[in-house]
Amino acid sequence: MADATDCEEFYGPRRVEFERGVAGSALAGRSEWDGEAAAACVERLNAMSCQEYAAQRRPSSAGLSDCRVLTGKVSPAGKCRGDGECIRGFCRGASQWQDGTCAVLPAVGEPCPDNRCEDGTRCDWSGEKPLCVALSGDGEPCVAASECRSNGCSAPVFGAGVCGEPRVCDGDPGDDEDVIAVCAQDRGERRVQCTLASEGPWSCDCLTNGTVETHCSPGLTDPNADVCNRLNCCP
Repeated sequence: MADATDCEEFYGPRRVEFERGVAGSALAGRSEWDGEAAAACVERLNAMSCQEYAAQRRPSSAGLSDCRVLTGKVSPAGKCRGDGECIRGFCRGASQWQDGTCAVLPAVGEPCPDNRCEDGTRCDWSGEKPLCVALSGDGEPCVAASECRSNGCSAPVFGAGVCGEPRVCDGDPGDDEDVIAVCAQDRGERRVQCTLASEGPWSCDCLTNGTVETHCSPGLTDPNADVCNRLNCCP
């Protein structure tokens, strides 16, 4: 996202969904909204530079790891629909239509079949079974930013590098080192234009007469996929 307008357009509908979920969770007695924590979180975010935020924001999380705006009331093994409902740990096995159970996040050396580990660690799938390992420090080898404490890896796409300063992707293929591909498709007054980075799915803008109206993410991570001929996420 290049500016605040892009951010508001992308997250606006998700905010409404979040509010509904919070209200339902509170009515069920599984969590409680913490207004003071939310205000403190916003204050912290406003004071951060993009680079500082990039160092903390990880693809597997919904935001800053220590920025919890819900006070969970569900004990381990209790029913839950999201991480925020758990007193500690995370909500394992929840879906849109089915409750999960609160579980403790595994530590270094413990199995991580859910691809989740406690803060400061990651799930390593390179062995016979997935295990939590410590995040790597600056100068240590890596192939992805998610392996590094700094949340930055110098590795080229599908290559190896070392942990260091994180990169911020602004959607401009001219200066974004981790952009794999871009494409666009015109449909009369409408246009779909997409960017694929080294981490995450395609990120696409849906434009009408040159104005971005919505964003979508088809979820295709194959850099060779002809995503523009398959897109159905734009109206």
